[in-house]
Amino acid sequence: MQETQPPPLPQGTISSTLDVRNRPISYTYLPSPSSAPTATFLVFINGLMLPQAGWYPTISTFLSTASPQHTPSILTYDRFGQGSTPHRDLQPSKHTPIDVINDLYAVLTHFLALDSNNQRPLIFIANSIGCPLVRLYCQHHPSPSIAGLIFLDSMIANSDFLDSVWPDPDAAGFVAADALPGDVDVETLRKVRAVFAKVFAPSAPNKEGLDRSNLPTLLPHSDSPKIEWDPVIYVVGHDPETFAEGAQKMFGAPQSLVKRYAQTKWDEYNEGLTKLSKRGKGEVVIAEGCDHFVQRDGPGIVAGLIWEMVAEVTA
Repeated sequence: MQETQPPPLPQGTISSTLDVRNRPISYTYLPSPSSAPTATFLVFINGLMLPQAGWYPTISTFLSTASPQHTPSILTYDRFGQGSTPHRDLQPSKHTPIDVINDLYAVLTHFLALDSNNQRPLIFIANSIGCPLVRLYCQHHPSPSIAGLIFLDSMIANSDFLDSVWPDPDAAGFVAADALPGDVDVETLRKVRAVFAKVFAPSAPNKEGLDRSNLPTLLPHSDSPKIEWDPVIYVVGHDPETFAEGAQKMFGAPQSLVKRYAQTKWDEYNEGLTKLSKRGKGEVVIAEGCDHFVQRDGPGIVAGLIWEMVAEVTA
């Protein structure tokens, strides 16, 4: 199958690099043509798997209905070791979540300084591990100018993706008939536990080289700490059916097991995220037909939510 190329972004988009910690970070920036207060600043934060180009279909869909006075400034970028940004050749201890958010602060500081309206309402749109990174950014670089957060299927930052998600067949009191769906045996449970831990555990290596082993310590709860200035928050979850099908296809995990345990854990976590602020939808939005990478599977859904957010933060 021929790979689908992301749609081109409009004329005036700047794609280049910015030096951060004496190394180049690749970015794409579209300055807003408007200084009106309704023209916000959208910042897209990647997960581990999809680079900044993964946002382009969403951005193109969003911009297709934008009038000049409402067109925001838009920024995407690839962290070190992602997409078109090369690795820094650093030890993992130098590419941690705190390093990443400090790099993001440097990037944002640069672009805000270029903007004649550097008080634009800032909206973060994040996927997967990008969501806990945004939460950490709000803790370490708090600013009421951060007006809105859209969390697209956040990574479960406080989970080991082993005992905190799946039952332990070796634990005292484990009874397979009670713990497992009828189509799942203990050996299958062991295999699912092993593959999810290998891929998703905080200590698991990743292509980016991001050391996320301390994320459960940095963010032990989904519903706290609260964000003190109460930005508008939209929490978006994957479609449970689509996610279960994808987990079976990619990892051999029976759908019944995924729905009973992984989905339940994700639902609880997302519900907690809705409580981080007093403003927002107050409930989890399910992205119908979307797996974990919501921006890939539902760019139109994400674009619509961004327009809702823009209207709410500029009302």
